[in-house]
Amino acid sequence: MLDIDFRRGDEGAGRVIIDLAREQSAIDVRRQGQGIVIDLMKSTLPDLLKRRLDVKDFATPVQEIGASSTGDMVRITVTAGGQPIVTGK
Repeated sequence: MLDIDFRRGDEGAGRVIIDLAREQSAIDVRRQGQGIVIDLMKSTLPDLLKRRLDVKDFATPVQEIGASSTGDMVRITVTAGGQPIVTGK
C-alpha cells in the first residue's frame, strides 16, 4: 500500500482513496454498523500510514479513517456519524 487519502466529493460525499502497490491485492469490503471495514490481504502498511485521520472538518458523513496491520493483512476502518455510508465509485 502506498497511500490513503480523503476528499470531499460532489454534494458533500466523502471519498476514501486507497493507492495500492499491487493491483492483485485481495480486498474484502463490508459494512459494520454505520461504518465500513476494508481488509486488504497479502498487503503491508508503512509505519507512516498506521494512524487515524480525523476528517470531520470536511463536512461529510465520514468522521474518521483508521489504518492498521496484522501480519500480512491491512485493515482500514471508515467511521461515519449521522447519515449512513454508501459504498461505490
